[in-house]
Amino acid sequence: MPAIDQSQPGQAIDTGVEAALRIAMKSGLPFAGLRHRPIDYRLFSYVPFDVAQREAVVPLSLEDDTLTLAAATGTPDLSEIRATFPALPLRVVVAPGNEIQTILDHVRREAA
Repeated sequence: MPAIDQSQPGQAIDTGVEAALRIAMKSGLPFAGLRHRPIDYRLFSYVPFDVAQREAVVPLSLEDDTLTLAAATGTPDLSEIRATFPALPLRVVVAPGNEIQTILDHVRREAA
């Protein structure tokens, strides 16, 4: 449930988005909301699910031979992906952790 801003009664704040925006600004990485973005689940072949869960990342796109990943932090450990695909450039964008978790929960349910 979103936190309530006490300074403006009745106004809910999406702390997932706010936290992601703060991380994006601090790290200099782009922000990406995921709520209405289609996810290509085939891209999880590049990202082992245990890595995705541990590092809170979701693969978003593969364009011009660059894999873009949404991360809840600005510094996910992507060394396992880099070791498996050393020639694949990785681009990180920051996304709300709760939105990443929703996608990971969906992936887990579909795999079961």
